[in-house]
Amino acid sequence: MATKWKGRTFGFIIALLLFTFGLTSIGLLLDRGHEYLFKTYFDTDQFAAEMESFIHELGKYEIYHGEDVEDDWIKEKELSELYDLKKVFKFYLRDINTNEVYTNLYSSNESFIDSEFTKPDMKHIQEYSRLDGTELVVNNFQNEIDGDPKLLEGRIGVLVSAPEDISVIANYQQYPQQQMAFYYYIMGGMVTLFFGLLLMKKLSPYPSLTRLQRYYQKVPIDIGLFILIFLTMYESVIIGIISRLYLSEGFPIDSYLFNFIIAVILTFLVLIQMAFMYRRIMDVENLKVDMKKSILFRLYFALKEAFLLRSIGTQVLILFAALFSFIPISAIAGIEPELVIIYLLLTILIFIIVIKQAGSFNRILKYTSELAKGNLEPDLAIGGKSSIAKLAENINHLKHGVKTSKKEQAKSERLKTELITNVSHDLRTPLTSIITYTELLKSKELGEEEREAYIGIIDRKSKRLKVLIDDLFEASKIASGNIELVKKQVDMVQLLEQALGEYDEQMNQSSLQFRISTPKEPVYAHVDGQKIWRVFDNLIGNILKYALENTRVYISIESTNEHVMIIFKNVSKYELGKHTDELFERFKRGDQSRHTEGSGLGLAISKSIVDLHEGSMDIGVDGDLFKVIIELKRLF
Repeated sequence: MATKWKGRTFGFIIALLLFTFGLTSIGLLLDRGHEYLFKTYFDTDQFAAEMESFIHELGKYEIYHGEDVEDDWIKEKELSELYDLKKVFKFYLRDINTNEVYTNLYSSNESFIDSEFTKPDMKHIQEYSRLDGTELVVNNFQNEIDGDPKLLEGRIGVLVSAPEDISVIANYQQYPQQQMAFYYYIMGGMVTLFFGLLLMKKLSPYPSLTRLQRYYQKVPIDIGLFILIFLTMYESVIIGIISRLYLSEGFPIDSYLFNFIIAVILTFLVLIQMAFMYRRIMDVENLKVDMKKSILFRLYFALKEAFLLRSIGTQVLILFAALFSFIPISAIAGIEPELVIIYLLLTILIFIIVIKQAGSFNRILKYTSELAKGNLEPDLAIGGKSSIAKLAENINHLKHGVKTSKKEQAKSERLKTELITNVSHDLRTPLTSIITYTELLKSKELGEEEREAYIGIIDRKSKRLKVLIDDLFEASKIASGNIELVKKQVDMVQLLEQALGEYDEQMNQSSLQFRISTPKEPVYAHVDGQKIWRVFDNLIGNILKYALENTRVYISIESTNEHVMIIFKNVSKYELGKHTDELFERFKRGDQSRHTEGSGLGLAISKSIVDLHEGSMDIGVDGDLFKVIIELKRLF
């Protein structure tokens, strides 16, 4: 029997070794597969780093001439490295903007260049072209602040005749052997993993570990899960080390074996823990008990109870301490009758405190019962700073919150109904026209002139529909916070003038008289220029649509020490009503008949953009005078 047990144990150890070796092959595949799997050396990160190093040196000493290098011996050393790399790389690069040529060829003749960059003479050729978006970007590595990077196109090739003692060629020659070693290891690992799994299934040691399972059951389930995760992560780290050791130069066998033994031990511990954890999770009857015994659950419950009403709990503790203090006072009073007066005074004081707090609590209980029935009675009287007083204050706040919430809910329901109606109207109107004129186009008797007119209408309505949908998407994107700002130093005066320039023709054709007032000096703000331009665009567009004909429009920029204000004022052709704050709601327009071309989203989008910049956008209405004030932080 003992011989059979020893044979089973030995067999399981062999299975564990095979299984662990298979895991290391998977680790190698995940860690280095992107470099060796169906690749050549020129597809690897190593070659990409060599190429980047060459471009770096080339940019420093030939493209930007290296005039900022102060230390001569560093410059001499790096130029030597560049000289060696030029024995490997042939290059012909041309500046896209200035047409300046950088090359180590003897001629810039196109036929000569083509003859030099031929496959028999080159191991690899890298093409850079602006046409397919692969132009080479070279920064000024000595002074990145000085000037824009240079955009180059052309070719860089690796010479067949390059010296073998240079690292690029040495790595190129070693790569096929490393790739074959990688394939052999992966294939061997997959085979051993398969056989290791088969042997483990046949020689599983778990039935003989029942006693250990009983001890493991006493460990809190979250602690057991933490240990399992920790061991798994540690094992993956060791497997990663093994994969890197295998393909490292010289293959350090001692380090490999040491880490492999650690990986075998960790694999055994992980497998045993996984088996135990699986049994605990599948035992549904005891799982709930296990969860309640977990450290996290007990800690959560203890904290919840401790901090639920901490101030009241503190008061109770003080009260009990005072009551217990009466025991020694009573004893002393029996010996010293003079202390009886102190004892009586303390008893009366505690009695008064308890009675007063009980009365306040009963009053709050009755008040909340009335609130629960929907009777919003006058506020509770608040006296002192006790926990009961704080509770009364919170109940008052809740009551006011409920009243405000009801008003907001009613407003929200009304706006939601209007939103659905307005969206339906604004989308259905152009869509109906598109459908109608599409049906008319199907008529074979339709004349060419009418056909062109109908197509024009469909085109306009389609663009109108596209604008509505684009605005809907943008409003939704801003509302969800799924938008990024690219903030830069922007001259607000120049930005406003650019926005006005877009509407120059429409402004001249309209009957409106524009009065623009801006400072002569630039006024800077740290903003996303494209987004703020959209705000200006929306507001100017709204003025052209909704301003009363033959009136003046005032647009100005004012600045203080901390803020810059952009003000738009015009006389509205439509009656705005009292609820001006609702103009920021989506699909709200001053034109209630909705005959104008706006989407109703312009102000909502503008307000959201300004809010994202931590600024403010306010609307003021005085009769038919409509005013928008945008305030942003000024940048000095």
